[in-house]
Amino acid sequence: MNTPLATMETVAIKYEYQNTLLRMTIPMTMSFVTLKSCIATVLNLPQAIDVKYKDEDQDWIVLSSDQELHELFEVSPPGKAIRLLVQEAIPATP
Repeated sequence: MNTPLATMETVAIKYEYQNTLLRMTIPMTMSFVTLKSCIATVLNLPQAIDVKYKDEDQDWIVLSSDQELHELFEVSPPGKAIRLLVQEAIPATP
């Protein structure tokens, strides 16, 4: 049974890519991999993207796991959209 998004606990996400700002609402149970996939699909990018947020010290922090994403949900002010920065990942050099 699918639960309508409006009845789940959700969070608004604003994400910026190359000076374009987009917004979506996601369930708070969404995995990090699924979030990256959704963003990459909307932006027509490969899956190799970095997703960052600004912490309380105004430092850009790279998200890399479900645990980090859900911690971000917990520390974000209720009712306020979470702002993310999306960049194409730079491949590691050997």
